[in-house]
Amino acid sequence: MINLFGIDVTNNKDNLEQFKIREADIELVQKQEQTRDSMDKVEKNAALPTWLSIVMYIALLAGTIIICGFIKALDNKSFKDLISRPTNILLLAIAVALILAYIIYRVIAYQKAKVVAKSEEFNQVVEEIDEVVNESFKDLNIPDDKIIIDVFTYPYKVKKDKIKPASSMFKYINIQYNFFIENDKLCFADIETVYAIPLSCFKRIIKYNKRAMVNGWNKEVEFNKGEYKECKITKNNFDNLFMKPYYSVQFEYEFKEYEFLIPPYEINHLNKLLNLEIIDSKEEEKEEE
Repeated sequence: MINLFGIDVTNNKDNLEQFKIREADIELVQKQEQTRDSMDKVEKNAALPTWLSIVMYIALLAGTIIICGFIKALDNKSFKDLISRPTNILLLAIAVALILAYIIYRVIAYQKAKVVAKSEEFNQVVEEIDEVVNESFKDLNIPDDKIIIDVFTYPYKVKKDKIKPASSMFKYINIQYNFFIENDKLCFADIETVYAIPLSCFKRIIKYNKRAMVNGWNKEVEFNKGEYKECKITKNNFDNLFMKPYYSVQFEYEFKEYEFLIPPYEINHLNKLLNLEIIDSKEEEKEEE
């Protein structure tokens, strides 16, 4: 089955081209690129150096390994026995220092980002982006009642005819699209392109009771607050999110089977447009048997 939002980074191609129905004016696209460049500059000002981030993550990892080693050693020896050796006291002090350094780094990074977010430069760039986005939506005929939905894009690389995730850190990237119905088609759009799939092509939605590792969070409300709290999404130190369950929206087009994956908090929003039966993956396996 073809992942609709699969991205072949080896050959620089995706699976969306044949579903494209209209594109934004070239001048608008150029404006979008300019605003993206402006935001990149602001974000660089808000971020601490990349090398420092790497060093701090290594410090956290090293400190955690040392602490875990001490905890494991407590199975055979008392804490008093462990700290009776000067080298163990030194190791423990180093571990605590490394973890404290990481915590201080995160606090400084947060404070710096907070200061930049309140700056005049940042607000000006945000206003420019909003203006360009509104122009693009008007040019692309995207309706006001569109539904903004997250989907899992799948960047992959091809090596010896085998497909593997492009990153060893995560499998999927969380990306937003604007969904709406037009002329009996499910349409989805970014700020440059509108894609469409006939509603008659959609077959079913499969619920997978497995955990998906996803990079990126797009909502204004935090992943562990508000309506998203009940989804029990967790996050690791590399800002990857873990979601369970997730859903596969499946359709057939020109004798090929496709799917696209969405997080648990989007299923009700999307199914307002599709009104498809949701089948548990276990039930689907029984039917195939």
